[in-house]
Amino acid sequence: MQFTTEGNDHLPFAQAQRDAHNPGMFDDQGNRKPPIYINHVDDNGYCDVKYYMPRTVACSVQALDDVFGSYHRFQNRIISEDKLNLIYAEHRLLLGFLFNSRTMMVILSPRKREKIMCILSEEGWTETKTKATLTEAATINGMIQSAAEFFPWGRARLLVLQQLLRVQIRKAFARYKVLSRIQRRVTETRRAMPKNLQYRLKHLGLTEVLRAMWNSKEKFTVTDDVRKALRTIYKFLQEERRWETPIGHIVHREPAIISTQDASHLALGVQVLEREIMCLIPYSQEIIDAIKVSHKVHINSLEFIAIMVSLMIFQLDYKQHKSMYPPYPTMTCYGDNTAANSWVRKIQTESTTGQNLLRYYGELTLHSPVHNNLSHIPGQDNVVADDISQVCKLFSPHLSSAHSCPFPILLQQIVSKYKQMQSWRVFLPSPEVLADLKSILLSDYCMEDVNPPRNLGQFVRVEHILCAGSNSDDYSRQYSQETVL
Repeated sequence: MQFTTEGNDHLPFAQAQRDAHNPGMFDDQGNRKPPIYINHVDDNGYCDVKYYMPRTVACSVQALDDVFGSYHRFQNRIISEDKLNLIYAEHRLLLGFLFNSRTMMVILSPRKREKIMCILSEEGWTETKTKATLTEAATINGMIQSAAEFFPWGRARLLVLQQLLRVQIRKAFARYKVLSRIQRRVTETRRAMPKNLQYRLKHLGLTEVLRAMWNSKEKFTVTDDVRKALRTIYKFLQEERRWETPIGHIVHREPAIISTQDASHLALGVQVLEREIMCLIPYSQEIIDAIKVSHKVHINSLEFIAIMVSLMIFQLDYKQHKSMYPPYPTMTCYGDNTAANSWVRKIQTESTTGQNLLRYYGELTLHSPVHNNLSHIPGQDNVVADDISQVCKLFSPHLSSAHSCPFPILLQQIVSKYKQMQSWRVFLPSPEVLADLKSILLSDYCMEDVNPPRNLGQFVRVEHILCAGSNSDDYSRQYSQETVL
């Protein structure tokens, strides 16, 4: 069964819809299907019909016996007696998270939130701490990273802290290198770092530096910027609702819709076939110069923006046509840029621009009723989105830029090739969104505060733009200005 989204605290039951990944528990004749897995493992969240719950629990107990062996009088019992009490609850604690099968939400447990806040405050990380060891940094980084596992905005916020820690550790390493001739000492004393410490610090990307710092027990400086970043995280930990997300955004499901997107050096394009929506965003001359002349803007950043635009389209369409979607719907975004796809999956990049964009993306996902997943599509198969982003090549001769051409004419050229788009809707990002993205692309530093837009934009019918554009030069110029990044 599934849950509808009516009501705030408890969701009423409704008939579930099967898909390829979730075929259901009963066959077409109403008979219970056999379990997919031979045994259950501990710890798990049991989900079964009430009649079969005793057998489900017994399977888990049997699995533990198979792994650890049966009871021995000289050993403590491996299996907790509580497991044999068939008491079912809507809440269950699992590795620091609570998941509620009645509201279908995953929530960071209060105990885990309080533990992180306690360490941050008692050890002085937010106010007084001036020096720290790698072990202390690994503890803080690992705990926050674990807490943010299911929250993209939290992992994006963690990037700020990791970047600041990276800078201070490099500085401490430089000082130690001068004082102790670190190159000779590292080769002579290769004392290995503990595996768990390496794992928690792997995202800092400083393998040799971290090894040297670990061998020397050297401390690094905790600056005001580091304390400020931790104070921000501490403040977020106090906001309980920030740390919850729908289970439907975590489990593997069939997507409600699919999008394809692409970015060129002159414009970016998106199409959502099921909902008959497209988007074309030409670049301003300032962005083009930053791409081709100063090389300040990389194509990976533009491809990532195209993914964000797809999410904005999904959010706005869901808001306007909620009844057309299942509860907590997901979208699969097909892109041909593996780097941009990786940014979304891992919420991790060394690029300063990429980190700023990830925080903007993270704020978009906060409390979002929809979720997007990424999948790769070969460039040669990404035809429609590629044609939209390279609209200049649809003209003969080719245009040198898209922003200098009236927007209705650009649309007319796309519609001439794809006549079915005549009845589609065009997503026009708000001036606020365009200004935010442009500011992030041209920024040279890691931005402290990245706020989500209050207005995503609007949908306008293609025929309305073409009709109005042909009747009014002022209207045509207005659309050209409002759609340029």
